[in-house]
Amino acid sequence: MSWDLCRKCGRYEPSASHHCPPAWKLWRPEHGGTEEDAITVYGYSAEAAVEAWAERDDRDSADYSIVGGNNATVHVRFVGDQDRARALCFPTEEMVLEVVGESVPSYTARCQNPKRRDAGEPK
Repeated sequence: MSWDLCRKCGRYEPSASHHCPPAWKLWRPEHGGTEEDAITVYGYSAEAAVEAWAERDDRDSADYSIVGGNNATVHVRFVGDQDRARALCFPTEEMVLEVVGESVPSYTARCQNPKRRDAGEPK
């Protein structure tokens, strides 16, 4: 089974079984954005879509503004017809969400004197 990066939603999953999550429009009025120039993000909920956007936005900007404590307020709306939204239990109106990031320490330990199979114990 091959895994591929979906060019549409950005998820890395087995290509044979991949289906993109629902699409959402996202814009930031505080940065002059409007629904007309919204970007499309994907997630199984509005919150998941916004969190995926925040991670990607921080990574792509390289200044990690959201993780650095600058919360972002975004507006989202489900992309699709009203009946489908109701069937999926998604809100049909515009939602305003605040996304907050946090820096999580990560540590890795590596052995400096590994046993060598051909030489036995290091001296």
